[in-house]
Amino acid sequence: LEDLDTSTHAYSVAAAARALRSTPKPESRFAPFVLKALKNVRSHDEPISFDAYDEFPDSLDAPTAVGELMETLRWLGPAARAVHSELGQFQGLSARHRAELDSILDGIAEPEDGESADCCQVDTATPKGSLGWFPKLRCACRGLDDVVFEDQDAQRFTFKQFFHGSPSIVAFFYSRCDNPLKCSLTVTKLAQIQQLLNSSGKRDQIKTAAISYDPEFDRPERLHQYGEDRQFRFGSDHRMLRTIRGFETLRQSFELGVNFSETIVNRHRVELFLLDSCGRIAGSFERIRWENEEVVDRATELLADASEASAAKGWGRSSLARLTGVLGAVALAIYPKCPFCWGAYMSIFGVVGLENLPFLPWLVPVLFGLMIVNLASVWLRSRTTGRMTGFVLVCCGSLLIAGSRVLWPQLAISGVAFTIVGSVLSALDEGAYALLGNFWRRVRTGSRKSSRRSTKVINPGQATNLKSSPGES
Repeated sequence: LEDLDTSTHAYSVAAAARALRSTPKPESRFAPFVLKALKNVRSHDEPISFDAYDEFPDSLDAPTAVGELMETLRWLGPAARAVHSELGQFQGLSARHRAELDSILDGIAEPEDGESADCCQVDTATPKGSLGWFPKLRCACRGLDDVVFEDQDAQRFTFKQFFHGSPSIVAFFYSRCDNPLKCSLTVTKLAQIQQLLNSSGKRDQIKTAAISYDPEFDRPERLHQYGEDRQFRFGSDHRMLRTIRGFETLRQSFELGVNFSETIVNRHRVELFLLDSCGRIAGSFERIRWENEEVVDRATELLADASEASAAKGWGRSSLARLTGVLGAVALAIYPKCPFCWGAYMSIFGVVGLENLPFLPWLVPVLFGLMIVNLASVWLRSRTTGRMTGFVLVCCGSLLIAGSRVLWPQLAISGVAFTIVGSVLSALDEGAYALLGNFWRRVRTGSRKSSRRSTKVINPGQATNLKSSPGES
């Protein structure tokens, strides 16, 4: 399918046409690729021979690439109905192939007006591929982070230095590619993706990179000129790269579909990859060209994943601070106020010997500080989630604990309760918080229904009046 979609080489197209006919049955999704191949190879057609390697036919009546495509159309039969009208208007064929095509079209019934050509509504203009998407199974390779690149401005850095920190869209190419439907189009489409990122305000959040298959030839000045000619916009997060060290590691990690004859690329796929913020492969387009909008949408999903991961990392740190702060608030509430209270305080719990422990006055401001840390952590979490209930409760608890140190010791228990409840509410995620809210609403609704169902106590006189007024009753 890739060769039918992009190749202009007669032997490649003819071989692809034959290979397609070896599939178990004709499918309508193949028809647009055969049509595209006709457009690609009609001006590059030549006689072919598959009898032996590197053999050329002697007769002018030998099969040609266009002839192989005609045989494939005949094999498709009714499955080619989606491209019937375009085939009928097709230009640029020899008289022999035009007559053969007309004969094939007679055997393919054109859809009637209002009738769908195919249940899948095949788009015959530009065959599109599908994204191999695996967000739960991110692919990474040992040693990839140490691959060294050089960009179009001759700046050098490692894979980790550039590709870690935010999602990336990565395409592969090389400047000596002579197929305008492959590398040149790949970089042009990557430039179009940059424009979409810019219009959506994500240019500074999602990186783009074009990496050369041919690092020995594609020096910085060639990279710069090649990208500039195709409207590629350079920046700190948008570069054209060649490997200085570790190309084989890069090739194995990405499982690149590229082949070399000595140092010259003689075969390659059309490839584009999506990397997450850790530089792991999260998805890939291979063989068939991609839809720019879908690439941007998927990269945006990775951006959201990166934001959640960053928030989770920060949340882990704030959770530790909150736990430490809650313990500090509880300790502050029960810590004795003076040295003379220590022995009596410990003897309440019957702990032998603890009354002889020294009173540590410096511990009080430390515990106050931990309580403030918890308060700040809860405020940050509440501001992020937009739920201030936990923060209000922790504020009340902190004030009560502070009041217990200065005014009434009895306030300490209430302060501890408010602090713990507020901290727990702040720690709940969105789903748990909503579940708790629904439970509280059901409890309130149930109590109101119960109060409405309660029976009033009436005296005998009232009962008599009710019996005499059934309508009123």
